[in-house]
Amino acid sequence: MTALICGVLLTPLVVAAAEPAGPAPSARPAYVGPKKSVSIDVVGAPEATGGALTNEALIAQFDEALSNDGRFLVVERAAMADIQAEQQIGATAETRAQAGKLLGASALVRATVTKFEPNAGGGGLQLGGLPSFGGVSAGGGVKGQYALVEISLRLVDNSTGQILSTAKAEGRAATGGAHVGVTDDRTGVNMGANAFKTTPLGKAAATAIAAAVDKIALGLEKLPWSAQIIEASNGRAYVNIGEDQNLPAGTVLNVYRPAKTLTDPTTGAVLEVLMDDIGAIEILEVREKVSTARVIGDAAINRGDVVRLR
Repeated sequence: MTALICGVLLTPLVVAAAEPAGPAPSARPAYVGPKKSVSIDVVGAPEATGGALTNEALIAQFDEALSNDGRFLVVERAAMADIQAEQQIGATAETRAQAGKLLGASALVRATVTKFEPNAGGGGLQLGGLPSFGGVSAGGGVKGQYALVEISLRLVDNSTGQILSTAKAEGRAATGGAHVGVTDDRTGVNMGANAFKTTPLGKAAATAIAAAVDKIALGLEKLPWSAQIIEASNGRAYVNIGEDQNLPAGTVLNVYRPAKTLTDPTTGAVLEVLMDDIGAIEILEVREKVSTARVIGDAAINRGDVVRLR
């Protein structure tokens, strides 16, 4: 009779513990085009997680994920504390443009931790109250738990302060019902970034960030790739395009100059920047941080002019 009881219990337990594996994700082809520059700003992580998750740990994971993805040029934001606050609505167009130049990135990704559950409930199974056989009662349970991290994203055009897109990304990682944290129980000291990655919470954050990377790329489609002229004279131009931008010699770029900034009369928010078409250049040589180009025709190109893909 005892064997019968075990048979009744084990069958549903195995079913509850195993989940069918989904199809393997298809690999995305390697990106070979020019990279758009982004900077990462994470806020609210300690407040949302009771100190279990730090802004610095998430920034490090974001930087690594974006760099490894191949579509982005990540601009470090250490020592940018004075510019870290998002450009407020109502600031002047000149203030926003200056902040964008100081950041050195085309777009700012503002990430906020909006949901944090270190031991969220999973699809568990509890068995109990089975009849007693020969004085032996049956009961058992399986409890599936996971760490859950949700990140809210805002993608901001650094040159205007406009919000290009908003999105949310969620990540989960199984915990097995164990306590999830990033503190060394022996010392009480917060773990470093490398140790944090191995925790269920770190893995959940990594999953959320991986989902966020594609959403960032989608939002950046609204922002054209661009670079700037460093110097130009005697039919030659120097552009702030380095080897890490994936732009080959022979590429022809259009040259533009900001002509007029259209702002909202009430808020001062930048609505659009009108550009004059100045001419074109052809990239001749790409070095580590600078590219040399020839000016096509007799266009009068100046330092600070914007170049974009044709």
